[in-house]
Amino acid sequence: MTTTGKSLRSDKKTSRNTNNYRIRRVTRSTLIYAFLLLLCVIIILPVGWMFAVALKPDRFPVFTIPPQWFPIDIGNGITSFAC
Repeated sequence: MTTTGKSLRSDKKTSRNTNNYRIRRVTRSTLIYAFLLLLCVIIILPVGWMFAVALKPDRFPVFTIPPQWFPIDIGNGITSFAC
């Protein structure tokens, strides 16, 4: 059985459409996951800041440039968790 030129062209066209669909799907998924990751970072950042400030001693400045996330002296944290 022989194939005609018309069926070969339609197979190439179908293959090309499938490849375009895959590329669009992967690109869309990548952009959605990148957006969700950015959203998670934006939401979790204040919670991390809250814990970092809670563990800093009273005499330690909270608003410094650049911010110091992890204090060297964990005075409040040790007394807070003590029984």
